[in-house]
Amino acid sequence: MVQILGDIHGDFQKLYMKAMAVTDTTIIQVGDFGVGFISKAKMDEQMIDINKRLEKNNNRLLVIRGNHDDPAYFDGTYIFSNIEFLSDYTVRTIEGKNYLFVGGAISIDRCIRRSGVDYWPNEKFVLDLDKINAINENIDVVIAHSSPSFCQPVHFNELVWWYVAQDPSLHDALLNERKDFETMYNTLKLNGHRLEYWFNGHFHFTAEELIQDTNFMLLGIDKFYEL
Repeated sequence: MVQILGDIHGDFQKLYMKAMAVTDTTIIQVGDFGVGFISKAKMDEQMIDINKRLEKNNNRLLVIRGNHDDPAYFDGTYIFSNIEFLSDYTVRTIEGKNYLFVGGAISIDRCIRRSGVDYWPNEKFVLDLDKINAINENIDVVIAHSSPSFCQPVHFNELVWWYVAQDPSLHDALLNERKDFETMYNTLKLNGHRLEYWFNGHFHFTAEELIQDTNFMLLGIDKFYEL
């Protein structure tokens, strides 16, 4: 079984509960896991605890980076026996489906955060067409932190506009990033990938829409979806 989990922002309670309630399951978390806000030693302690819970029921956890995660944890080396923090453009086959994992996004509140403490300048999604074009497997599922510009939400809400007023360059940065996700999607489609599902979080509400034969699944905070 595969369970997709939305943003959790360092609140691991529902993850603890799920790890103990299911067996033989891959849990995939779509970013804003909340890594980097405490010391690495304390983070290691928490991950060791979660790892023990996962081991007990033969479950595993795969995590991509969100905008509220320290990218340093996602170079492919921060792993435990049943937990892995995946680098961007990782491809894995899980229960017969090929998954593409791509993290990153822009924080709307970056202007009030502290660099290296609770904000990382290299947080954004990085479009890499060379890596996309080099994918040999036929991708069934994309796991990303954000989504193409034609998906919900298609307009800024009042909170985003408030931050744009404080951070004028934010407006174009957000629009360009969503366009980059659209370019990634279109490139994958042109390359013949199936793209049955696209999962993401980031926007803190839940929505589902079918566009160009792809099920776009936006997961709210703590939301689980069984695939």
